[in-house]
Amino acid sequence: MPSSPFHRHAARRRTSPRPLVHEPLEPRLALSAAQGLVAVGSQPQGALTGKIVYTSAGHGWQWSDALNRYATDRGNLLSLVEDFGNQDQLTFYVDYLFRAGATVVPMRPVGRQLAEVVVDNDSADVVWSGSWLTSTSGTRWYDEDYGAVADTARYRYATVNASAETATATYAPTIPAAGVYPVYAWASPGSNRTNQLYTVNHTGGGTQVRIDHRKIGNGWVYLGSYHFAAGRSPADGSVTVSNASTAGGSVVIADAIRFGNGMGDVPSGPNGIGTGGVSGYPREDENSLHWLWRAVGQSTSFTSPSTIIGTDNVSAPARMAEEMNADTNAYGTSVYVGFHSNATTGNPSTATGRGAIGLVHSSNPTPNQSNLATVLAKQINVDMRALDGRFEDDWSTRTTYALSGAYGEISNLRAAGEFDSTIIEVAFHDNTPDNALLRDPLARDQIARSTYEGTLEHLIDFPGTTTAPPNVTLPSPPAQVSVTSSADGRATVSWIAGPSSTGGIDGVFGSPATGFRIFGSTDGLGFDGGTVVAGGSTRSVTLAGLDPSLPYQFRVVATNAGGESLPSELVSVLPAGGPRQVLVVNGFDRLDRSQNFKLTYLTGGTATERVWARYNNSRDQTALVHAAIQAARPGVRVDSASNEAVIQGAVSLASYDAVVWILGTESTAGRTFDASEQTLVERFVASGGHVLVSGSEVGWDLDSQNNGRTFFRSTLGATYASDDAGTYQVTAAAGGIFAGLSGFGFSNGSSFTGLDGQTFNVASPDVLTASSGSAVSLAYSGGTGGAAAIQRTGTAGRGNVVVAGFPFEAITQPASRTAVMERTLGFFSVVPDVPITVATGATSTDAVTRSGEMRLVKRGGGRLIIDRANTFTGGTLIEEGEVVVRDPRALGPGGIDIRSGGRLTIDAGFSRIELGSLMLASGGRIDVGRGGLVIAAGGATAAEVRQRLIVGRVQGDWAASTTGIASTAAGPGSGRAVGMITQDDGSILVSYAAPGDLNLDGMVDIIDLADMLGSGLFDTGLAADWRDGDANYDGVVDMLDISESFATGLFNRGPYLR
Repeated sequence: MPSSPFHRHAARRRTSPRPLVHEPLEPRLALSAAQGLVAVGSQPQGALTGKIVYTSAGHGWQWSDALNRYATDRGNLLSLVEDFGNQDQLTFYVDYLFRAGATVVPMRPVGRQLAEVVVDNDSADVVWSGSWLTSTSGTRWYDEDYGAVADTARYRYATVNASAETATATYAPTIPAAGVYPVYAWASPGSNRTNQLYTVNHTGGGTQVRIDHRKIGNGWVYLGSYHFAAGRSPADGSVTVSNASTAGGSVVIADAIRFGNGMGDVPSGPNGIGTGGVSGYPREDENSLHWLWRAVGQSTSFTSPSTIIGTDNVSAPARMAEEMNADTNAYGTSVYVGFHSNATTGNPSTATGRGAIGLVHSSNPTPNQSNLATVLAKQINVDMRALDGRFEDDWSTRTTYALSGAYGEISNLRAAGEFDSTIIEVAFHDNTPDNALLRDPLARDQIARSTYEGTLEHLIDFPGTTTAPPNVTLPSPPAQVSVTSSADGRATVSWIAGPSSTGGIDGVFGSPATGFRIFGSTDGLGFDGGTVVAGGSTRSVTLAGLDPSLPYQFRVVATNAGGESLPSELVSVLPAGGPRQVLVVNGFDRLDRSQNFKLTYLTGGTATERVWARYNNSRDQTALVHAAIQAARPGVRVDSASNEAVIQGAVSLASYDAVVWILGTESTAGRTFDASEQTLVERFVASGGHVLVSGSEVGWDLDSQNNGRTFFRSTLGATYASDDAGTYQVTAAAGGIFAGLSGFGFSNGSSFTGLDGQTFNVASPDVLTASSGSAVSLAYSGGTGGAAAIQRTGTAGRGNVVVAGFPFEAITQPASRTAVMERTLGFFSVVPDVPITVATGATSTDAVTRSGEMRLVKRGGGRLIIDRANTFTGGTLIEEGEVVVRDPRALGPGGIDIRSGGRLTIDAGFSRIELGSLMLASGGRIDVGRGGLVIAAGGATAAEVRQRLIVGRVQGDWAASTTGIASTAAGPGSGRAVGMITQDDGSILVSYAAPGDLNLDGMVDIIDLADMLGSGLFDTGLAADWRDGDANYDGVVDMLDISESFATGLFNRGPYLR
């Protein structure tokens, strides 16, 4: 057996770290869906529900006598090996089939998962509840050690119950490593079986899948792909077989469950399969024969799998399909589709063949094979031509769709008339444009969709005695998705429907949506059962009952009678309501062949490209960003949106304190920031918003290619230096906001096996330089060196910018992402909120002494009194109502943000409170009373503060104002006003004062008179302020100011603040 730590059968597992639990039937295992989410969902029901689709992928690693080693049938041509490309295509196709409701039987493994655990019914990892009987005489069963040690219990069975679940078998292995695993079930079929219920329990909850074992069995049947955590957990790392069924039959079968695909362990050599050595390659990359050799199971009537599938890879998958398909299945129940790619000369310089062709057996076709071959090829060719301009090359103009020949895989000798079969040659891998398209994930996806639609069309045209499926195809996925929170425990998810076509199978975009489903998660990897949203025109839904302390992620799918669409990109939110602090914008839409995984072909050989969409762009990076924010500063409020939602105005940047805009490897083709995005971000920063922008091609696109040079240099404060740093390592720059952090790395994309944390290769990180007014905050370590990130400090603590020349989400270690985000949020002064609500008409005194990184948020129209010293650093936000300060240290050293309708009253005698910054909206008010405030240097501009004083003066009555900065102690006849000066250290002092006290020292004396006369502004009409003698804030120094200053009678009378 290979030494890979990810190849593990339950019979050979290491000791479980958790004790096995045998539990009574009630209660059932607790499912893991988080608060407010749907614990159990199911495979989509659609047009292919009740249909069985067998699908194979041609070629793969196999023993070559000629080379005396394992080899592929096809070589590496233009970075494509057909043997691997066929399996990639199968994976795309299987996903569409599953979403359309089909029972799917793949003849090579689905996806990429080198880890595996196979749990047989005699394993201690199975938890039994209710009454189960042991079969010791069944004729077909699965054995995890392939018969090396005879099973005493071939399988177990329980009696079907139509009214309630009374028996369950839960297969709960030790999962080797966290990741996404394809899951398969093995059970023998029979006429007394039923439409058996399997529940896959994963990190998002449970997903129910029904397999009718009267129609299918004796091989691995696909149950879907799901995320599991490492270790053993019956609640969220298992599959449960249930005896509940209303579909008739008398028994359910519990035999074997497979998690993952694993490494090849079937020996092969000069004497054929079954002897020799193992390949050492992943099962996905071996040919069908090797996968099926381990899928046939055991029997009382044969000892070698060759009895069922032979020893030839060409015919093995078709033989297996006929074996698994019940002989009693009516024609029209099942269909078989094999995937290959074609070639003409094998030389790209001379190869001219292009497009898709369906194959027909020339002498012994299945009943309606010609139609199946034709409709599949026609769907691909017509759909791809309809999408010309969306791919890097236009598709073939081919109009001949079928080709006859002696193709053994699809001979009716194998299908026995039970179903139709064909091979679809999806394109010509020796033709340069076709080859490029076969390496394009978007093209592969469309080919899969078209093949699924062709499969549906054939089953509509030739249903036999079965019911023809409806002519409704899967909708297109929703777009422009966003999520926001306006109240504790609530999140509003918004979207638009994707493009649609009429005519079902005749349309390229899918049938219109008739509803939607919102899938939720708390780890961004495992998703719940989904919340149903009725109506094809619905564009948003508000979910309630969520945990306000926990980040949630959502994806949206469209639904109709055809099934369920592919999901939208992921969005994430903290459902806590309150002020909108951070918006995460995902602008990383790039999905092209340049980002494909480069798999080494043969030891030390050239690289071949694998089309793995989850590696290329999983579209879930927002979850990583939010996780870093939550870890860095728990409780910071986060919403998120696709960049398209921002462009269309569904979400406004202006509502947030800070924006994190992630761009991955987005570049010139898809534009990192288009003109409208540049304008939105420019306005946001200019108005005081903070921005973190990260991406490896932002500088290249905007600056080098001049698609936004002014924006990049002036607004973002960075300049492009070069295209590739030649390293994946970063260190903190001295004096920057990240100073003192340990060095860290970002992804080189060197490994992808379906496990967590494996992501795209950041192939060309931008090297930057700081524009005027900016500074280097991170530097590349090794390679060319140079700046990896730039920081720019805005005005008065607002409008700060950080730009990274690599994707933040590609930082490999979660701890490093958290550390970088913590420093960034600190630079942006974004901290968790602590809300205090006082209802209108009520008064409350805060009895808590507050410290640490937090922002105090006053809500409600009532009055909050703070009479103690606090040291919290995040500042204060007054959304509405009044905050009365009776201790000069009540608000800590942070700043204050007063919204329209909010009021700050200083009631601390003649004391002056110190503020880190001041933001006072129109309609907000500060009453300094007999005290004052000191705004730290850079915390506000003198012009802004002066304007608020002018508003607060209300034609001389400082006590009458309802907005601006004023003083109720400086009403008419009081001889008092509110003064303002900029001090030597740059801070701004605003204080209750007597007119004429130009330096705000509490006296009107000769020094003030000297300052007035020394300014040289008296009666000049030139601009002046309080320090110059402008006591009435009319902008000049004249006799009106002299009169007001001396009218108080305080000149040379000593201190007046007593």
